[in-house]
Amino acid sequence: TIITLLVWLPLLRNGFVWDDEEQIVNNAIIRRLDNIPTLFTASTFNTGGAPTLSGLYYKPMMPTVFALNYALFGLNAWGYHLSQLLLHLLVVLLVFRLTESLFQIEFPQDAKIMAFFVSLIFAVHPANSETVAYLSSFQEVLYTLFGLLAFKFVLAFQKDKSRFGFLIIATIFLLLSLLSKESGITFFAIIALWLWLFDRASLSVWSIFSLITLLIYSLLRFGIAQVPISHDTIAPIANAPLKNRLLTIPFEIFSYLRLFIFPKDLFIAQHQLIVSIKDPRFYLTLPVVIAFFVFLFLIWWRSRSQLLLFFELWFLISISLVLNLFPLDMTIAERWFYTPIIGLLGIAAILVRSFTNQKTELKPFIGVFLTITILCFSLRSFVRALNWKDGLTLFSHDIQLNPGAFDLQNNLGVELFRKGRVEEARPHFEKSIQLAPNWWTHYNNLGAYWERKGDYQKALNYYQKSIQAGDYYLAYENYATCLLYTS
Repeated sequence: TIITLLVWLPLLRNGFVWDDEEQIVNNAIIRRLDNIPTLFTASTFNTGGAPTLSGLYYKPMMPTVFALNYALFGLNAWGYHLSQLLLHLLVVLLVFRLTESLFQIEFPQDAKIMAFFVSLIFAVHPANSETVAYLSSFQEVLYTLFGLLAFKFVLAFQKDKSRFGFLIIATIFLLLSLLSKESGITFFAIIALWLWLFDRASLSVWSIFSLITLLIYSLLRFGIAQVPISHDTIAPIANAPLKNRLLTIPFEIFSYLRLFIFPKDLFIAQHQLIVSIKDPRFYLTLPVVIAFFVFLFLIWWRSRSQLLLFFELWFLISISLVLNLFPLDMTIAERWFYTPIIGLLGIAAILVRSFTNQKTELKPFIGVFLTITILCFSLRSFVRALNWKDGLTLFSHDIQLNPGAFDLQNNLGVELFRKGRVEEARPHFEKSIQLAPNWWTHYNNLGAYWERKGDYQKALNYYQKSIQAGDYYLAYENYATCLLYTS
């Protein structure tokens, strides 16, 4: 607890960044607690500052948490960051208790120390920076929190099969996980996998409870809110054919593994797309990914550890949801790694434990290595938390590592424009248009640049392009204002 709070302490000085403006600052619907029931009857996203919801996402628990935070803190960002940090800490403690229970099955003497290192590395790992620092990724923390709580109550039911109340509580938490983010479906599979490996007699009962949960969720989403599963996005990966998305998968897996092992470069808005087997990002990463999965299979085959197999499949199940088999709005996002990393940490703990038992003389060196790793990860996360101070700081840093992101170019331009550095903003808007000519936001922003310069005709032209591309509400407002100036 102390280490977690110390590492992420800089977050309390950070402001609202990126989508936080639409989801919190300009979101009128979260400003009244009596609007909370409405959040479950419509889509999640708010645009334009109006007290309405639109879009094709259904994550009502996230704006519900925002509404509770607004009631407590208003628009003081530190309160939201404190809430997110405390929920992350709760997930950390759950990871400790849950993995301790799981490790007890095969490693009763070492279960506590193994769980300690798993949860401590999870607490400070730089891969979790985006999840903990970015308020609009509250959904990642929430769905993982509720999913782990569901798993914990299923384990409690296993110890006392007469307590069906534990299963009811578990299904309630699973429903809350789904209502936090669609990825909550991961924990349906993870819990079913656990029962299949360790308690098949309970699997049929659990399947019935799971089915009831899915029916309730479907009624809320499709019947009441009427929010479909698919959604439109201009992200390159989402508009790519299946063949190209499949070609990109080795690079995606490799990137997440790199993030786990060597999280030096951290940045947002990753839109890489591989369209040919001649791309080195395909033919260089594919052998590494194949070797990784062969390694996982061989160590399981040699040990025949059911627990090792469980953590391997935990990782495989949870990572499969973010590989764009179903198109998403980014190729890679660090925040999507929040649940898969628990599976990898479980694998690592079992491997380290097995190695130290075979090479007992190396135990002190392993302890030193783990200590150094935790210190390095903590320092990297602390520094990354400083990057999230505000939009200008974050985008200025990340653009150096990711200059090909159309939205990152636009966002940096917006922050520079707000600071009065309008001439510096213009090339970023133009670069964003070059990278994503079908988007609408950057046309509007470039129109604002020309309006500021007094060239109203150019401004009107760009506002028209924004309206034609995406029916953008802000472009309509700016277009009308510009007409007033020219009338």
